[in-house]
Amino acid sequence: IYGYGSFINASYNIRNNILDSTQSSAVLTTGGGISYNTNSYYGTGLTVPAGDANPKIGDPKLVSPGTGGTGTEASGPAFSSLTGYKLQTTSPLINKGVTISSNGGVDFWGDTLYTGAADIGADETQVTGGGTGPTYLVNDSFDAATTGNAPTGWTIANGTSPNAITVQAVPSATDKSVQLSKPTASAKTSMSKSFGATSGTITIEARVKRSETTSWWCLPYLYDTSGVVAESIAMDTGNIKANVNGTWTTIQAFTANTWYDFKVVLDTSTDKFDFYVDGTLKLSQATMRAAVSNVTKIEFYADNSQTGTTNVDNVRVYTP
Repeated sequence: IYGYGSFINASYNIRNNILDSTQSSAVLTTGGGISYNTNSYYGTGLTVPAGDANPKIGDPKLVSPGTGGTGTEASGPAFSSLTGYKLQTTSPLINKGVTISSNGGVDFWGDTLYTGAADIGADETQVTGGGTGPTYLVNDSFDAATTGNAPTGWTIANGTSPNAITVQAVPSATDKSVQLSKPTASAKTSMSKSFGATSGTITIEARVKRSETTSWWCLPYLYDTSGVVAESIAMDTGNIKANVNGTWTTIQAFTANTWYDFKVVLDTSTDKFDFYVDGTLKLSQATMRAAVSNVTKIEFYADNSQTGTTNVDNVRVYTP
């Protein structure tokens, strides 16, 4: 999606699209009259526009992308060869779009709009009931929690004075987060939550902010039922890091007092994972820190000698 100058001053509402890129550092035009809402973003280096409050990130599960013919001058476009761009019945985009008025009544293939809620993409699946959406094992925004209290449902370690692990009105009173404060070196200070042992494809999301660039903070660590660390993300002395096959890998630098959205999509059947920062794919099918058969706990913490303040928000763990 590209535009420039006065051409972007008009109103353009980009909704219910699947946007895929195979190029690194791909950029979507923003500004002017362009708005993005409820689109699917997939591929290498594709940054989610900040204005899309409901982006879908990850494999859209098309039937066979990249297939299809081009047609000829005599026969015309080969539209009938493009069925590879339909959604699989297990696609996470089914029933996840927004309703668009004056939509013409049919999708690209002539199927009626809509069956259930709108699907994202050119295909409106005719599967009764559509997709069921993800199953959440953890889904905490902390917005309804009492400011100043420890987060409900989380296990807190070493969270008493001078340390503190409490819900705070950060970034605002309607968008709260948990603040972990560790002003001096002391025992491990952490918040963790356990859930039923889960195998297969698991997605983990969290929004995090460090107040300093010093020290090493674990944000998050993921464990199996035996306590083995399956995968781990850290913010260490100004760098975001991920553990690949037992070795720490620097992903990018981070700035103090800036929010970052982390997303890990791992598969215990292959022991591989993808890692996204702010919607941009940074690692693709990297080998997990350890081979495990399940994941059952998520933890955010600073270990003994580490200090500083970190905010954690919008923690989600879910399966397709």
